[in-house]
Amino acid sequence: MKNNILLFFIGILTSLITTSSLYVFIKSLMASPPEITAAIIGALGALAIGFWTQRGTKTLEINSRHFIEKRGAYIIFINLLFELFNTQRNGGPLSQEEMTEALMKFKRELMIWGDQKIIKTLESYERLCFENSGDIKKQILTIDKILREIRKDLGHRDNQLKDGDLVLMFIKAEDKDKLFN
Repeated sequence: MKNNILLFFIGILTSLITTSSLYVFIKSLMASPPEITAAIIGALGALAIGFWTQRGTKTLEINSRHFIEKRGAYIIFINLLFELFNTQRNGGPLSQEEMTEALMKFKRELMIWGDQKIIKTLESYERLCFENSGDIKKQILTIDKILREIRKDLGHRDNQLKDGDLVLMFIKAEDKDKLFN
């Protein structure tokens, strides 16, 4: 309790010192000749732009490094989807163990690199599957939503794609007609 009171008074004191220093600076700036005022304002503007540019560059650098890791995580999921749909097309079995292993690998990567919307959408998909709802169309559209969120996280704008367009890339033409007509 004493620490909180002390911190409160230190905060007030710091605010007062900062405010009065700023007041003195502005008052001195207004009293100085226009050439000096313009030079100081120009220097402060250049300094502010420098800090802003540095921050933007640093953010871009971090996002570039994260992009590589995110991409790798999302490729695991895309490969799993292609494998699932391909085995359904060709009738070849994908063992439950292989599917679980790939999904767990994706979740491990997703936990570190994934966007929160992707995590929440995957969670809703799993809940939908766990409830064992026979609504295949709803499940497929939820997978499509996961794919959209992945693409959005990687910087794509999908404003011209309709719901289901991404997941339809995995499905045979005759199955598309059955599902979406």
